[in-house]
Amino acid sequence: MLHAGDPTAPVPFPFATSVSLDPLIRVIEATAADPDSPWHPLASALLPEVEAAEGLRGKHRIEAFDRHRRLIAKMMTLVFPMAGKDEALGAAVEPFRMVPLYQTDAAAELGLFTLDNLVHRAGLPAELIVSGIAMSAYQAILQTHYGQAPNCEPDLVISIESDDGLRRHLQFSWSGEFLEIVPVGELPTLSPAELERILGDPLDIEQATSLLPPDRFELTGFAVVTATDVTPREVVSRLKDDLIQKDALRTPDRIELITTRIRNLIRVPDAKVGFIAFDESADIERMDWARPVGSSLLFRDGEAPPCPQKANSTYAEALERGQPVVLQDLNEDRIGTGYEARLAERGIQSFLLCPLVMDEKIIGLMEVGSPTAGALNAFSAMMLIDVAPLFTTAIHRTVEEQADRMEAVIKKSYTSIHPSVEWRFRRAALDIMKQEATEASVDVPEIVLDEVYPLYGLSDIRGSSIRRSLAIRNDLTRQLTLANHAVKAASRSRPMLVLEEMAHRIEGFIQSVERGFGGDEEQAAFSFLTGELEPILDQLAATGDGARSGVDAYRASLDPRLGVVYLERKAFEDSVAEINGTVSRIIDEHEAVAQARFPHLFERFKSDGVDYNLYAGPSVTARGEFSRLVLQELRLWQLVLHCQIEWQSRALIQSLETPLELTHLILVQDQPLSIRFRADEKRFDVDGAYNIRYEIVKKRIDKATVRGSGERLTQPGTIAIVYSQRQEAAEYRRYLEYLASEGYVDGEPLDLELDELPGAYGLRALRISVAEPAVRTEAAVEVPHAVRNRIRSSVAEPAGP
Repeated sequence: MLHAGDPTAPVPFPFATSVSLDPLIRVIEATAADPDSPWHPLASALLPEVEAAEGLRGKHRIEAFDRHRRLIAKMMTLVFPMAGKDEALGAAVEPFRMVPLYQTDAAAELGLFTLDNLVHRAGLPAELIVSGIAMSAYQAILQTHYGQAPNCEPDLVISIESDDGLRRHLQFSWSGEFLEIVPVGELPTLSPAELERILGDPLDIEQATSLLPPDRFELTGFAVVTATDVTPREVVSRLKDDLIQKDALRTPDRIELITTRIRNLIRVPDAKVGFIAFDESADIERMDWARPVGSSLLFRDGEAPPCPQKANSTYAEALERGQPVVLQDLNEDRIGTGYEARLAERGIQSFLLCPLVMDEKIIGLMEVGSPTAGALNAFSAMMLIDVAPLFTTAIHRTVEEQADRMEAVIKKSYTSIHPSVEWRFRRAALDIMKQEATEASVDVPEIVLDEVYPLYGLSDIRGSSIRRSLAIRNDLTRQLTLANHAVKAASRSRPMLVLEEMAHRIEGFIQSVERGFGGDEEQAAFSFLTGELEPILDQLAATGDGARSGVDAYRASLDPRLGVVYLERKAFEDSVAEINGTVSRIIDEHEAVAQARFPHLFERFKSDGVDYNLYAGPSVTARGEFSRLVLQELRLWQLVLHCQIEWQSRALIQSLETPLELTHLILVQDQPLSIRFRADEKRFDVDGAYNIRYEIVKKRIDKATVRGSGERLTQPGTIAIVYSQRQEAAEYRRYLEYLASEGYVDGEPLDLELDELPGAYGLRALRISVAEPAVRTEAAVEVPHAVRNRIRSSVAEPAGP
């Protein structure tokens, strides 16, 4: 039906169309008759004008409505609300034709909603756009007259270039709320087989045309088309594709492409980007050992500038804090060391430094600079935090590729090695080196630890996600409230409609935040504060003493580095960091003692809480020493460890600025399993389909609930022990009975049946309260002597089920 050709040539739309405002007029009439509608006053005011306007009703060519442009603009406020109208991209168009009857101001300025503009601004062939529109029309016909809705929603995302050279990505969507599809003559009949053919391939326009000829339908009314800015989503998606490529951060072309992506993401057209990698520890005193990757704003010819005061530099602050650091104006904020002087030499006035963290370790830095003071701010930092993991992965890959030969053999084929199993990797590395010396091809030995018993534990901060979200909301509400006070004070001193409108918008933001917001609302509020309010604060302050006090209070509330209110969020993050630090310290100290006595593979992770994996078995040690009593010792050690964590954290939690609660969970697996080193993931993982269930359970039990009550299994002040076999419960009941006699736990354990989790069925749990702490002198977690003595005499006993 449609043929390729000159992309700028007109392509006919196959349906007969006319424009009618009757559907909207009926809405206005119904709304005017409904006193309970929030739009009742507007509709009541519009209705007399609508009734008095000649030629407003009925079907017409679009030109016939030119004389009613002012009235139509008023009517369209029911379709495009006034809130956000300055930024909204929308239009009312002739049904499924890109001929606008009405456009929002922002849409008219961009000229999006005409076929010619789409062709020229977005570089899309006209036939492609018309095909997509025709597809939407057929979907509306099937839904309106045949009761079928094809599962195919056209997803048109276009890219346009702004005047500043940045690109925006816009996603178009259609609404047929004010559209009427009128059959011309008798409605075409479709057999079930024909209907199935259309539904089976809704993108086949030629097939739809043959079964439902366009001349059998007239499209009247008008369609609503909107464009949503999806630039961050599209940029992140394209960055993922870019950074997967080999040498993603090495060649000039690749670096320029990445720089363009970052400019579009943070909306800074003159941004420059650089990367620094650390081969070893990310310490400011070892900055000379770091190296640029691709390009760097600090390094020149591969070397950092002399800097005797490097400990006072922006780079030192970023490495110490492990969080982004923003200097909005380099001349005003800091230029006291050789590092900042180098940035100034390169014309950098606004600067952002983002640490790249992997496994709780800084492996690199991402530098973003602009010659425009104030171009980079806290919002820029938040945007980069979302993509930082992508660059972390790319930097990590680059560092790995440049390791020396022996480390390359281990790290290329394996990963950083836990001391307890380093002997296995050294044997494998030696084998590889022998093969390289004698054979043409090299067979990398697999590292598999068979017959190991897993012990998993978790000390989790309860409700952390909710508390973090609440802290962000409260900080933003406080900032908006202070902004509102300043604006209203200025409005009282110097009455201006624009200030009243600004206060109205701020109150709208506050209401949105208090209801709970998503990323778009948060971004809109921050963009308003940094882009519209803060540039005029000095003007507001000049209107009078009250406004000056309001502006001073607003500025005083802002964090000097982030440029936003950071009170409750900081208190929360500091509290989480203190809890994580304390729990990690306890685990590390006690695990070191257990490691010295019974070698095992151990991994610890921090998020909102601390969890760990422990694997013990004969294949872990070089001499294969292990027994069932060693396993029992480690299980008792784990229980006592969590009692110690609970005891030592109670006093800390009570002293925190943000009150938090800690819960404890242990997963029991009595059947040994095999773990295999995954070279692609650079870590150990369970091996075999049967053992995968353990990993599935481990990842989901923190959300487990008690069957019949919906109560969360994990509760503050208790330890939850998840099991699936009766003998596991019996063994742990013996442990708990003994530990109760020693004063570690209190009362009888509850035996609870758990609700089913995806991929995890038949789970139960024991839950017991941790006793009040007694005065103890152990330097580390010690299992009672009676048990320990039995173990000493039985270390070589084989482990059994």
